[in-house]
Amino acid sequence: MRLRYALVVVACYLTLPAFGASADGGLEGVVRAVGSAMNAETMLAPSKANKGPVLCPSALEKRIRHLGGSTVKAQGSWKLNSKGEQKCFEATDFTVTLTSSGRPAIVGKLTKKDGVYQLTEDGGRVMSLAEAPGGLRRMDGQRVILDLKPMSGPEAKDVTYKVVTYAAFP
Repeated sequence: MRLRYALVVVACYLTLPAFGASADGGLEGVVRAVGSAMNAETMLAPSKANKGPVLCPSALEKRIRHLGGSTVKAQGSWKLNSKGEQKCFEATDFTVTLTSSGRPAIVGKLTKKDGVYQLTEDGGRVMSLAEAPGGLRRMDGQRVILDLKPMSGPEAKDVTYKVVTYAAFP
């Protein structure tokens, strides 16, 4: 009886997804830089946790590290150590899903048209900004990450957006 119970527990453990793993095999979590300045690592921790999987060192990992506090979904695969245990997650691509404030991240290219700043999302939707802060205006023509709040215009169909937070896309 004990052996059967032990086998069921082991089977359940082996079928659990990795810590922070998403349903599609990627890895999702809040970006945190850990370690010393000379030996920094990037971790994707589940919300409000201080532990989580570490990303393998790479140029992409360094870009992700610049998004500290944001929630990122990374695609890739696990790199194993000599014992066959998960060592680090080797990211091949990533998506920013939430800003550091916890609100949905909107990623796209910032442009100015007829004196009005607009964001063209990666999906193609164009959003007019009510007002662009000075730091954001300097990012004209670049990919950016925005936290936006909708504001109604004089007509219900005219929606402009107020910028809550912004960051350059690394």
